[in-house]
Amino acid sequence: MNKRTWLAASFLAAAFSAHADITASAHTLKIEWFKDGRMLVTGIEVTPDALGQLKPYAMQSGNTTGYATCTVDSNGRKLTSHEAFAGVMLVVKPTSIDGSTIHVLVSASDTVVTGKHETGSADCPSEVVDISGPQRLDIPVVLKDSETTDVPLNDPRYRLRITTNRE
Repeated sequence: MNKRTWLAASFLAAAFSAHADITASAHTLKIEWFKDGRMLVTGIEVTPDALGQLKPYAMQSGNTTGYATCTVDSNGRKLTSHEAFAGVMLVVKPTSIDGSTIHVLVSASDTVVTGKHETGSADCPSEVVDISGPQRLDIPVVLKDSETTDVPLNDPRYRLRITTNRE
């Protein structure tokens, strides 16, 4: 076997071995989010993916509301358009996996637009979108393999649970 063939064979063997290690340690996250006992969101995510990347589960359902802000600088007035999201949003982002333990950050919101009002001076008014409803961002959660974990959302109407299983 020449040196080039040996290097190619070694590279392929290492690649298959790494792929086997990655897929052997994959975890399935079953995500269920309830409001007042009714299912809001359900989903399944496998992490890491086939390339070994920690992949977040993300979903949103809602609408965006446009608004404008006005700023004044040495060049005059500047109007900038923006969008505010209101609706249901859930992100479960794995940050690390250590054997049978998965560390995730969870962000969840269930919001509605309640109005829009102006602020600022008469010659440079800006708009503000009023949004209400629970919003929890970057809640650190430790998940154990083959267990169901309730994520604390600090609102008794909501229950978010994540069940993990190793593939």
